[in-house]
Amino acid sequence: MKSLRATSSQPARLLDARRLADDLLAVMYTHPRVYVDTAVIDYILPRVEFHRYLQRIVEAGFGKRVMFGSDQMVCGRERLSARR
Repeated sequence: MKSLRATSSQPARLLDARRLADDLLAVMYTHPRVYVDTAVIDYILPRVEFHRYLQRIVEAGFGKRVMFGSDQMVCGRERLSARR
């Protein structure tokens, strides 16, 4: 499995969601007690990429193993003021 760490030429928010989903689906298939949390990935991927990532998980049959709202993530004043 290749490292998904960002390099100086590849910002962390632009990770390849397809490669990440491939690795995740392989782990979820192999280990039935593994769940996926969406607490951070929806902030680092563009909305379209996040929706594709989530759609792949659901289409693979793991929709009941997705956790939403398991962490509160507030990044910057813009998000904080938008939530008030």
